[in-house]
Amino acid sequence: MAFSCSFANPLEPKNFIAPTQRELNQNNNQDLSDLRANEFLLNLNPKDINAVQKKEAEVKEAFDRFSQKEINYKPVIRPIASMDSISLHPYFTFSLLLPAGSIISHIDSSSPMAVLKYENNALLVRPNSDFKIANLTI
Repeated sequence: MAFSCSFANPLEPKNFIAPTQRELNQNNNQDLSDLRANEFLLNLNPKDINAVQKKEAEVKEAFDRFSQKEINYKPVIRPIASMDSISLHPYFTFSLLLPAGSIISHIDSSSPMAVLKYENNALLVRPNSDFKIANLTI
């Protein structure tokens, strides 16, 4: 006894065809924004991506270099924990003034710095222009 069962192969290419504009218009009640986003991402030209990334880096550098927010930033006075996080900007020198009587005897940085000076209780730090993240031991 022989019988044949004809099930559609789920991996056939016809199952992966993008919907036509007519099918998209017929399915107005469905949310198809993910399909449109995926189609956009899949059709991107790698050269265009590189051009946009380069332009974004140029604009970011231009805005970061001349940001008035960092230039006019008021000093922050707060207690420092034994392990603390401080944000630095590669275009500006950061100064850290420890309480009177404190003496800095050694500083070690996991990333090279453009300026790394200390004397008594004062520290001056300015990272290199390609700075991302570093650990500083005082």
